[in-house]
Amino acid sequence: ELLWSIKKQTSNEFDFIVFSEGVLESEINWSGVRHSFILITGSPLEIRIKSLSILSVLEYENFIFTDADDTLSFNRVERSINLLKKYSLVCNDLNIMNEIGTLTERNIWKDRLNVQFEFDDTFIFDKNIIGFGNSAIRSELLQYKINIPSVEIVAADWYVFYQILKLSRKSACFSSQM
Repeated sequence: ELLWSIKKQTSNEFDFIVFSEGVLESEINWSGVRHSFILITGSPLEIRIKSLSILSVLEYENFIFTDADDTLSFNRVERSINLLKKYSLVCNDLNIMNEIGTLTERNIWKDRLNVQFEFDDTFIFDKNIIGFGNSAIRSELLQYKINIPSVEIVAADWYVFYQILKLSRKSACFSSQM
């Protein structure tokens, strides 16, 4: 469960900001989790772009993203913050769990990308290793405005991060250590 994994982080110096497309704040047991709750609507791509626009005016140095159906490794916040000192964008490896929560595959990209791997927009041009479920970003990268194209984008998360890296000309880091 996401909220349980947030409470178990090795670093708890963070605020939890939730963007919800339909679930109401009152429907969730927030016990022990400092949070802000923002209702938002639109297509998957529009929601992501609107969310980044909202975050861009907040006074935070870093943002660590997750999806509502994910859980975070206990060191995700701490390790992401440490990597963001060197890199503007960080993504982490993923573990696969089945519908009852049993781990079925650990670190699905580690063997192909190593424990830590630096990349840029040219690497992810035709690879989808980064999404809102496994990424963290410095706030400075939110200054780049992403346009919604006239064609349908199937992989909204990939599109957003590809555009950010392309516009910023920054390098990112993949890590399997969280």
